[in-house]
Amino acid sequence: MIAPVDPAGEYKALKKRIDAAVREVLASGQFIGGVHVEGFEQEFAAFLGAAHAVGVANGTDALEVALAACGIGTGDNVAVPAFTFAATVEAVVRVGATPIIYDITESDFSIDVHAVGESIRAGQSIAAVIPVHLYGHPADMEGLLALQSEHGFKIVEDAAQSHGARIQIGGERKRVGRLGTFGCFSFYPTKNLGAAGDAGAIVTNDEALAARARLIANHGDAAKYTHVLPDGRNSRLDAIQAAILRIKLEHLDEWNSSRRRIAARYTQALDGVDARLPSERPGAESVFHQYALRIANRDQVLAKLREQGIAAGVHYPIAIPDQEGFADYADDHAQYPTARRAADEVLCLPIYPLMKDSDVETVIEAITALLA
Repeated sequence: MIAPVDPAGEYKALKKRIDAAVREVLASGQFIGGVHVEGFEQEFAAFLGAAHAVGVANGTDALEVALAACGIGTGDNVAVPAFTFAATVEAVVRVGATPIIYDITESDFSIDVHAVGESIRAGQSIAAVIPVHLYGHPADMEGLLALQSEHGFKIVEDAAQSHGARIQIGGERKRVGRLGTFGCFSFYPTKNLGAAGDAGAIVTNDEALAARARLIANHGDAAKYTHVLPDGRNSRLDAIQAAILRIKLEHLDEWNSSRRRIAARYTQALDGVDARLPSERPGAESVFHQYALRIANRDQVLAKLREQGIAAGVHYPIAIPDQEGFADYADDHAQYPTARRAADEVLCLPIYPLMKDSDVETVIEAITALLA
């Protein structure tokens, strides 16, 4: 079986260091906060080029806490893409705001910035926009930042799948997640930077917003038993996960380069097959959390791959406006054609940094035979 991802392989490659770090945390008795959490926050912020990072319990909490720290709540509208994981929209609903769903662009699955701008100019109130850097490819941040400068909304980047991805902004290559008001990351075990359980982080360049996010995530507790916010919550990155993430962070650029190498091999070998291959916008550098093909007969191809022991995946088979939980937020006049086509056509091939060349070639041979 060729797996879609291999978090166990990453552990095996770093086993001695990870085991030693976990033993150190267990022996210290300091399981919440402490030197490893503080160290990871500093190192992750430095990696991204951001001023501040705040560890939280998971990526969904990162989005919710970031929105709350921005002051987004009841009566506010937040623009979200029609094709993403549910957490992007869940976080908006959980802070009491209303998600306004926009279609995505054909080229990179990101929110259609032009459509957002058109609706704002037509009178739609938008307090924040959540661009999702889906599959590791940066969203149109240059266009979104230009729109923000015109209309003043907050930008909360959903960077759960794009640790280390870069984009050209103002002549400078910058990592995503540090470009908006907040950037939100998940360290779910299958992510490019994955923990050994749930974990997440929020990054920002605003010191006051970072402090507010930290307060919200820690019961609104400014000092022990001194609660200065009425709506605080418990969402903290634990020390064991932080210790593991510190070790893996050292390898992230190398692992992302490996993903890009595998993606380039797929693209070279599959050129000419009956599928739409992923592409990168000029100035963008994807970290290929997923290698997403677009195939008209996706489900049949998926079944045949699985028969051959190739665990390809579908992320995601139902567009946001067609999800039962979010149907009330869909615009009856918007058909979301691009998102719905993506839900019908996307097929994600196995890709992970320690993937064997022989497995890559096996996948290529199988896809070529099915789509030639």
